[in-house]
Amino acid sequence: MNASPPATPNLPRWIRLCCPSCRGELRATGKAYACKACERQYPIIFGIPDFRLTADPYISIEDDRAKGVRIALECAAHDLESLLEFYWSITEDVEAARVTQFIETVMAARARGADILDWLASQDSGAGKSGAPRAVEIGCGAGGLLAAASGKVENIVGVDRGFRWLVVARLWLDSESIDMPLICGNANAMPFAQGSFDLAIADGVIEHNEHGQQEIIAEGARVLAPGGRMFVSTPNRLAPIPDPHYGVPGLGLMPKSWRGPAVRRLRGKEYRHISLLGPAGLRRMMSRAGIETVGLQAARFGRETLARFSSLRLLALRIYGFLIGVPVVRTAITWLGPVLWCVGRKPEDESNAERR
Repeated sequence: MNASPPATPNLPRWIRLCCPSCRGELRATGKAYACKACERQYPIIFGIPDFRLTADPYISIEDDRAKGVRIALECAAHDLESLLEFYWSITEDVEAARVTQFIETVMAARARGADILDWLASQDSGAGKSGAPRAVEIGCGAGGLLAAASGKVENIVGVDRGFRWLVVARLWLDSESIDMPLICGNANAMPFAQGSFDLAIADGVIEHNEHGQQEIIAEGARVLAPGGRMFVSTPNRLAPIPDPHYGVPGLGLMPKSWRGPAVRRLRGKEYRHISLLGPAGLRRMMSRAGIETVGLQAARFGRETLARFSSLRLLALRIYGFLIGVPVVRTAITWLGPVLWCVGRKPEDESNAERR
């Protein structure tokens, strides 16, 4: 991998920026964006504009930027997997077993993203639309779905509150000559004008925000154009399997007050910043945000995902794939399966023919 970012981001014209604090007009000043109305300054670091209003709960903004720069300086000696190993080697309080799990999750993100994008494409005819759809991935992390989007989605931008992860994403995408814009920002206060996108994707994001989940979905709805779709994927609280973050069996089925003590006793960790949702809760949040025709789907696993597994795990996924095709058991699997897929559409309005 090679670190050679532009000094300033070359954001495409279809991205309509605004101040995440006051929604005022922004102007580029070379090393930063500045808001004319509230006079806030948003720096550009490693070619990535940082529009955050609040820090990632795991790390301060200053430490996050420093960690991102350190990763960039190390990238020449690493491929993606070894760069992830380096990332976790400089991340405190993460035991080796979980490091292996986390790296595997990042490495599988491209295949998972391809599954999501292929399914979304199969569900939407695009009738009545003109021009290339505009998409935003909320919580893009290391860029797996963005890499999968190359050749599938012409206009897409990735947003994440973790600057360090955006550096990894930038290095990954650049190593494959994929030119996609990346922006550091909060999911509940994105730097985009209202109605900017036709599709908003939040894969594995909402559960990492213990507070403000409704605000994140509402913000996703705000930046959608009339008729735009919102897709949310999240681990299912009701799934009768070990929790994906701490590996505690049945954690999501426990009352909230029991989860912290269970994680401390069984894993010796604090249960922080995680809040799993069930099907009814996720659908309710989408509806409250003004998203209509909200539907729940059992997560699909396509060829790229299946190719990553072997033996018993592959057999289990094949059985799962067969069962979700059987109408009599599909509903049960949707409500009790490991991952929820929820998709809905922002209502059309009288001005939807006029795209600003």
